[in-house]
Amino acid sequence: MLPPPGHKSVTLPNDIMEYLSNEWKRREPELRKKGIRSFSGFVTFVFYEWIEDLKQPRFSLPSSLTERVDGIIKMKKFGYASLEDFLIDSVRRRLEELKPFHDK
Repeated sequence: MLPPPGHKSVTLPNDIMEYLSNEWKRREPELRKKGIRSFSGFVTFVFYEWIEDLKQPRFSLPSSLTERVDGIIKMKKFGYASLEDFLIDSVRRRLEELKPFHDK
């Protein structure tokens, strides 16, 4: 069977198909609320998520820093739920510190 006009068929390894099928079953109720009603729609959604993720900047932190931040997050005293939360707040605060130099 040929795909409809404007679409292409894709061949995926069995392990990828199994993973996607399990994810679809696990997330189906949540995704149906978003209007994703079929497995092929789910696969399209996953690919679009992946493409958007690829557009995000990538960097790595030394493990010594991530371990220290993880310790702060685990204390649950400062309102950080994740490394991402901590980094966003840290960059925002540093930009505020540097603002007088940037505005000149």
